[in-house]
Amino acid sequence: MLKYQQRLLVVAIALGGCTVSEPSPALQLRVAATSAGECTLSLDGKTLSADELTETLKISGAQEVHLSGMDMSVPFRCVCPTVAALQRANVPFRLGFISEPPADSESARPND
Repeated sequence: MLKYQQRLLVVAIALGGCTVSEPSPALQLRVAATSAGECTLSLDGKTLSADELTETLKISGAQEVHLSGMDMSVPFRCVCPTVAALQRANVPFRLGFISEPPADSESARPND
């Protein structure tokens, strides 16, 4: 029994030096295209180039980035550099797409 208590004491001492920190909140990245077809990136409201995005993410140590604005009006040529910037910054990410039907989709449905 004494050896068991000694092991518990060692584990408790070892864990005493560990700290648990809350994960940082996700950064909000908006990808859009202007009417002239130019790609725009804005991180938490600040407009950045793809290179600036990479450097900002490296400095911040971001662990989570939420992408928004990528709908059918955003050309794929705007999405690829964004994903590449995330990869260059070593941000661990999963990519998923969430879409919503167009507002007039009800009229496009076949009759049941």
